[in-house]
Amino acid sequence: GNAAGEFTAASLASIASPASIASIVAANYSGVMFDAEEIVGSASVMVPAFHGAFAACKAANLSVGVTTSHSAPYQTDTPADAVALIKAWAADASIDILSPQLYSSGSEAAPEFAETASCKDAGCTWALYTGSKAAFAPSIVDATQLDAVEAYFKPMGIATAGYFQWAQK
Repeated sequence: GNAAGEFTAASLASIASPASIASIVAANYSGVMFDAEEIVGSASVMVPAFHGAFAACKAANLSVGVTTSHSAPYQTDTPADAVALIKAWAADASIDILSPQLYSSGSEAAPEFAETASCKDAGCTWALYTGSKAAFAPSIVDATQLDAVEAYFKPMGIATAGYFQWAQK
């Protein structure tokens, strides 16, 4: 979620390399969660780069999840790139879980439903998640927020399939 973890085509190729995949499997992990908040590169480069990393993980029988800041990555080359990434991820059969982060600091008493400000005007709205191939399992502060999340997304035709909890207990 900061420049230390920004995704580039090179970093995704590194994750997808046979040596990286082998080390993930050897460590007995069952999946990989891509925390995609800062992305450097156009959608025409990054959509296939992400897909390659996701497909490499799936080929090794790993579950694949993608989490992002609210409705889309907050830093991309252009707002249109953020929209293109979410559209691609929603259609990617190699992704098992999409988990938008419904918090900013992790101390919120209620989920934050704001769409990503840097690309909202370009269309990175919650509607992009409608019909997603992956399960929609948002990241929330804690389980007390799940009912509000389900009530918010249900009218949009987006059913939740669980959640990830930020709070450490």
